[in-house]
Amino acid sequence: MDKFIDIIIGLGINIFILILFIFKMIVTSDVPVSMSLKECTFICILLISILIIYNFYINRTKFLLINIIFILFPLFLWFTSMKQALIYNYHKYDTLTCIIGFSIILILLLKIIYIKIKRIKIAK
Repeated sequence: MDKFIDIIIGLGINIFILILFIFKMIVTSDVPVSMSLKECTFICILLISILIIYNFYINRTKFLLINIIFILFPLFLWFTSMKQALIYNYHKYDTLTCIIGFSIILILLLKIIYIKIKRIKIAK
């Protein structure tokens, strides 16, 4: 892939992850938190689709270090949201969505790091 297109695709996927995080925060911003099963399922399906799309993208990209940098910010946001949900237990669907979101982003980061290490070993 061309370098510019490759970076734009990675940035676009990460912006979509951030938009999904913002959507989740808007849905759960009511006091008291009320999140329906339908909203939880919708967010989880989008997160799983991000996992699938990002896996295809990671296997074809040459710029893994840039993608590691891009994915660290969404990982931090999902981690803080998950930590807060686990401490305060606002709502069971909110907690479940936070755990799934953090887990998927962490899986993506670990896969990028794994591929990067594998490519470094092959280059030696």
